Amino acid sequence: MKTLILLRHGEASFEADSDFERPLNDLGIAKVNVSALVIKNLNITPDKIISSPAERTAESLSIFCDFLSITDDKIKFIKGLYNRGSDFYLNEIETMDDSVETLLLVGHNPSISDLVNNFPIQDYVSMQPGDLFVVRFDTISWENIMNSSAQVLFQNSNK
Repeated sequence: MKTLILLRHGEASFEADSDFERPLNDLGIAKVNVSALVIKNLNITPDKIISSPAERTAESLSIFCDFLSITDDKIKFIKGLYNRGSDFYLNEIETMDDSVETLLLVGHNPSISDLVNNFPIQDYVSMQPGDLFVVRFDTISWENIMNSSAQVLFQNSNK
């Protein structure tokens, strides 16, 4: 079984020199804290984390790591998660080492919503800032997730 945690960064301020540098606002911080609490209550700990390096995703990830006592050695920042599409996201997941059982990906829309909507699940999902989506795939290999049955463990995104 492979468990994938998807977190869309929290709501961000528009007061920055560039889109890449936009920090979280107070609402974004609060919602990401709630999402971290959900993961803690589900008793799920990521073995590996991949994240966009943009300020708002890095801040969202920092909240998660502090809340869940996750160390930096589990984190990899990937530039393409900032400005590439859902195919890039899926490739990063499918090429993950199979020793990783639980993966956290922190990213952006529309890519993260598009990714979820390509999974073998029934409902349309629109991930809003700070939303969390947790899915477990019935496979032993990340490269097979699109061809395996999936169970949604948690979803606070809009259908």
